[in-house]
Amino acid sequence: MRYFSRVSFAGCLPFIALLLLITNLTAADTRRWTGAEHFANPLHDWSQEDGGLIATPGNFGSRVFKKIPNYEWARLFKSTAVIGDEGRFTSQFQVRRIDGVGGDAGLWLGLKSLTPSPRNCWIHPPEALLFVGINAEGQLVAGDAVADERFDLTEAVNITVHGKLDGEAHALIVEASRRGRQLVRLRVDMAADALSGALSLVARGKGTRWDFGQWSLEGDAVRAQPEHAVGPIMWTQYTLQDNGSLKLQAQMVPLETSDPQVADLQFETQGQWRTVAKATLDPLSSTFLFRVEQAVALPYRVVYRLNGEAHTWAGAIRPNPKDADTFRLGVFNCDHGELFPQDTMVRNVTTQDPDMLYFAGDQIYEVMDNISPVR
Repeated sequence: MRYFSRVSFAGCLPFIALLLLITNLTAADTRRWTGAEHFANPLHDWSQEDGGLIATPGNFGSRVFKKIPNYEWARLFKSTAVIGDEGRFTSQFQVRRIDGVGGDAGLWLGLKSLTPSPRNCWIHPPEALLFVGINAEGQLVAGDAVADERFDLTEAVNITVHGKLDGEAHALIVEASRRGRQLVRLRVDMAADALSGALSLVARGKGTRWDFGQWSLEGDAVRAQPEHAVGPIMWTQYTLQDNGSLKLQAQMVPLETSDPQVADLQFETQGQWRTVAKATLDPLSSTFLFRVEQAVALPYRVVYRLNGEAHTWAGAIRPNPKDADTFRLGVFNCDHGELFPQDTMVRNVTTQDPDMLYFAGDQIYEVMDNISPVR
């Protein structure tokens, strides 16, 4: 019996991220997924506890394979916003070392990608970086400027970053305070393109664990990019047999046992959405698998309700081209992630419109982010 398959996806996230998604799910009081506004890399170096952002550098494994600049940092990118070329912005977070000694924690600013996609820096950070935060000696740092004062990082240090982007010059003011009292202030004048681009919370230090509290970003220099939200539904894929038997799988971010464990599959007919199947979460793979008999070609969407909001992922069930004179096949393998998120490939494949997408293997490269395997 012949069957055909389709995959609906956005941006071709590296398949190593899928490996990260499906292992080591945490207890209900700790959320591995920190929200759609973040892209965590590695995912297992980050969590959310009591509403605060927690970093554990090296939590996913030792960086043992190759020496790549800046890959020793745990990174949490602001996925849905970047800093533009003009205006002002303010970002606030805290730095508190929960465990370990030494290490650095703070914010990367002005991240630029090495490829046309601005998201490439999520996977491949540039060698030259603008770091704002606390260094291993407990000093406030803003680029090359270093304060003399030293902080005891067992207590939270509140960091406020003010940026001004004005034509040919950028200015950065960084303030550190504790319990509402300002302690240290640094001001740095910078080149015109120093602050624009992506930004990320970062931490490093073997054996350390960091509490960043809640991270805010506001101002007229902030450029929203809601289309780059990450989750909770990552992608869908399906197979449709000639007899109408449909299997459709939805890949989710890591979900907790306290989250809803059921999702809906809906078809659109005559302008109305109706639920045709429900599925229960597989906690090991963080997926929902839907089965429908006698399915026909229709628009579909997966609906998942979380925290009072209905999240959807839409696509279309296409008729099997069993009577067509030609059959178009898209073949994918050996994506090392250098060109993440593969915007050009996605555009080209969409234009070519294959009948079937075939993933031939080597979708997961455990060495891609310079980390060791998890078994």
